[in-house]
Amino acid sequence: MRLLKTGLFLVAISISCPLAALADSMEEGAKLYASKDYAKAKIALEKAITENQKSWKAHLYLGHTFLTLGNFTHAKYQYQLCQRLTTNQAVLAQCSEGITRAEKFLEKRNNNSYSSSGSTNSASKADSAQESDKEPELSPKEKRKKAIMDEAREQMDKIRADAKKQMEEEKNGSQEVFRYHDGRLGTDISDEREKEIMKEAEEKCKKIKEDAELRSR
Repeated sequence: MRLLKTGLFLVAISISCPLAALADSMEEGAKLYASKDYAKAKIALEKAITENQKSWKAHLYLGHTFLTLGNFTHAKYQYQLCQRLTTNQAVLAQCSEGITRAEKFLEKRNNNSYSSSGSTNSASKADSAQESDKEPELSPKEKRKKAIMDEAREQMDKIRADAKKQMEEEKNGSQEVFRYHDGRLGTDISDEREKEIMKEAEEKCKKIKEDAELRSR
């Protein structure tokens, strides 16, 4: 995958010294980078740095090369070395941009790695959970009991939902004015009325549950 367009960072390379004046290894590395032969460019540029460790151009080009090859850690390091060796603002700006790109790619790769690991673990846990959560086959009697209790739970849920709906309707139609804790005034129903509605609902639920338990026996 090509990460950078060729020549993206080449604009300011010849600011203070044209390529013709560079050492042989530096010149060869720059030409190889320009021709997109990044593997050979890397070798030539590393040689150029061995010959002259203070060559900011070699570090800059090697940073570009590593970034294009996807070696973001090394790319960031080369840009940082280049920053220490020059005061040219255009070059420093390129280094900063290169470091930002490298860090962004590193962060993305780390996040993808974490997500993949997490997904694998989650999938394994889910598979294990599915295996352990499989319900044993029920006998006809147990199936009938389960069906009765499920039906009772549905009826109780409906009763509680109707009770809440009744409270909302009574609140909306209430003419009683109450002062709330924050000082606001508003129409509402009393706490006693709310408790009365819920008590009636729970008594109905209790009877349904008892009847269901008797039937299931």
